Amino acid sequence: MKQLALLSLLFTFSCAGVQTTSDSFSVHAESFVILGYEIPGEDVTAAEALVPEGATVTTMYSSPDDWTSVLGFLNNILGFHSTYISGTL
Repeated sequence: MKQLALLSLLFTFSCAGVQTTSDSFSVHAESFVILGYEIPGEDVTAAEALVPEGATVTTMYSSPDDWTSVLGFLNNILGFHSTYISGTL
């Protein structure tokens, strides 16, 4: 039972969403990472899927998720990955 509660808790740490105005949009996606495994999945893919069709991307930021930098390594052991995309419609 404790394992199920822990697994449920891990899934609550991730989300994705989009906000739009008449001429711009902003997308975000986050995922919880433990030992390199992203829960519920890749944040970049989730954010890209929410970009409105026909929109022009002007800014994209994604947290480091590589194993070659100190920050990337620590975030892959236990941390959060996040991606933010914004642009015009």
